[in-house]
Amino acid sequence: MTGSEKQPAPCKVCYQFYGHPSTDDLCSKCYREKTIQAIKADTAKHFVEKKEQSSSKEDATTEDKAFERQPSNKKIQEIHRCTTCSKKVGLLGFKCQCGSTYCRNHRMPEHHECTFDFGKVGKERLRKENVVVIAEKVIKF
Repeated sequence: MTGSEKQPAPCKVCYQFYGHPSTDDLCSKCYREKTIQAIKADTAKHFVEKKEQSSSKEDATTEDKAFERQPSNKKIQEIHRCTTCSKKVGLLGFKCQCGSTYCRNHRMPEHHECTFDFGKVGKERLRKENVVVIAEKVIKF
């Protein structure tokens, strides 16, 4: 070894593993724990500041209050079922124009007694898209 290379030093916290200068002479385990604790402290500090700001505002809207009450770590999962046969469809469900979700067997309007009037909607769309053009039959001078 040359004089310029540094001998590995044991971790400053646990002394079980060798530390590295880039991690403040801590082993990877202790450095990770230190980083996690720092993140938790920053998050708690930010939460306290946010709470103080919201308590100081007397005219907070009801939407903000409802947002703060919702748990952020829980996912709200909606179970999709076929309206006709109650079969779980998950992401593969077909959303009909009538507003209901159906499985692959009941996706067609005639299979689930659809109440949506496709003909009326089609006629309205054609009426809006196709402008009536009437030319004059006799040219007037």
